Amino acid sequence: MTIALSVTVYGLDFYEDYKIYANNLRTNQMLRERMENTETAETVKETEESEEHAAPETNYTDYAEHEEPHPGLIEIDGEFYFGILSIPALNLELPVNDVWSDENLNVSPCRYSGGFGGALVICAHDYRFHFANISNLSAGDKAVITDALGGEHIYTAELTEVIAGTDIEGMINTTYGLTLFTCTSAGKDRVAVRFAKI
Repeated sequence: MTIALSVTVYGLDFYEDYKIYANNLRTNQMLRERMENTETAETVKETEESEEHAAPETNYTDYAEHEEPHPGLIEIDGEFYFGILSIPALNLELPVNDVWSDENLNVSPCRYSGGFGGALVICAHDYRFHFANISNLSAGDKAVITDALGGEHIYTAELTEVIAGTDIEGMINTTYGLTLFTCTSAGKDRVAVRFAKI
């Protein structure tokens, strides 16, 4: 009975992971297609036009405010995407939603705070095809973000640390150009990987 239940739970987890993976592939494809067509007004929402698209309320008390300008956003299925995050060492390529919420985090990584001007912070759940393995990154590993206009922003990993889940200031007040973070397996703390912009 216990073995059968374990196999069923594993099967459901794998199915959910696969659905997330398939959705990310589809969203990435649509994002890349629209990045090649950025002159279409409906495709890229410039920062001024997107200011009224405020972050929804959430019960995540440890998430920071939505802030800082960036080159633009791409709308897909009513959601606004900041760009595509690639982490070659983990074989990951993920769409990044511009607005964090419980619902959005269940689908893709989200921009937590900051922008390309400095201290960009991106969060995601510890799903298998999201940030589950970011603690395996080593110093020198690269992260590349392709923005809505097709520009590439390249970062190199420098430091991995564990931060208390309530320490918002410790997460966002940093001199690093990019931070990626997710929950620890216990869920209380956060694993954060800090990157310098190249």
